[in-house]
Parts: sequence; structure tokens; C-alpha cells
Amino acid sequence: MHALIIAVAGALSWGAATVGSPPVQMPLIIPIPVAAPEKLSAGSQYFSFTPKGMRQYLESVRDTQPTLWTRVDPSLSALEPRVRLSSWFGYGGALLSVGMVTTGIILSAADADPTGGPLVLGLMGGGLVVGIGGFVIWAVMVPKRDDLLEVVNLHNRASPPDPLRVSSVFRGGAAPRFRGLRLTVARF
Repeated sequence: MHALIIAVAGALSWGAATVGSPPVQMPLIIPIPVAAPEKLSAGSQYFSFTPKGMRQYLESVRDTQPTLWTRVDPSLSALEPRVRLSSWFGYGGALLSVGMVTTGIILSAADADPTGGPLVLGLMGGGLVVGIGGFVIWAVMVPKRDDLLEVVNLHNRASPPDPLRVSSVFRGGAAPRFRGLRLTVARF
């Protein structure tokens, strides 16, 4: 649900300059969006803004507000199977992909044919396709922020005096919208 971008940086160098000339430094800043964790607050209670956190909140009001529970529970119950199924596709695709590629590598090491043969190439290519496919299916199926906000809005329409609030949590003062990654390209 949160945008996470992992960047790996290194120093690049190219060409030869004259001996004794100082390196030319060109800073390059790449903005990386960082999503703040969101919390769901109900009065003085806080829950994570996930289907699991929504379920914890809903179970906490089950006995005190049964009418509210019966109105909101079906919407939340519709999201929970999507979480489980998307996790199965994501983790299953990753594990199957690693297994297929590993089997292909082992078979190619044992085979005298340097190209690996069609079985090895099929296993490795298939493993790559399965991994990418599992990730794509997970990304499409997992409940998004808007799906959770629909449940919050349904709750707030049913319970106006005690609304749920969604807030971002920043620790350590003001959090930047973007964290920058600074790359320095040196020319020698």
C-alpha cells in the first residue's frame, strides 16, 4: 500500500582527462517518494490503516455498537479474502520463481552443453515469468487505500457522532515529502 522505492547507487566514471586535472563533480538528486505510515483513530484508540487494523477496530465495537458492526462488517469482509489471495499469489509466485530458476542453474551446471539446453532455458525463463506474474497479480488484487477509505466512509455515515479518522504518522519533527538520493559523477 505504501510506495517504496529502493535505489542502489554507485559512482560512475568515464573517459580520461589530462594528468593532474581535478575531477569534475556533477551532483544528481533523485527524489524518492516515501509514504508515511497511516493510522486509524477512533476516539483515543489507534489502529493500523490496514484490513487487519480495521478488523481489530470493528471487533472492539462489536458488543457496544451491534448495528454499526452489521452495517460495516460485510464491506470489510469482502476485502479480507483479497488480502489472503493476493498474498498467496505474491509469495507463491516468488517461491516458485526462485525454485524454477535455481533448478535451471543446477541443471545447467551439470550439463555439458554451454547453452543449457531447452529444458534449462525453459525453467529459467518460466521462473522469471512466474515471478513477474505473481507480483502483477498481487499488485492488482491487494486492497488499495481507496478500498479502505470506502469502509471508513461507510462507517462514518453510519456513526456520525463517533467518526473514524485516518492520519499520517510522522516521527522526528516535520517529515519531508521526498528524500533525495545524491549521486556524484566523477570524471577523471
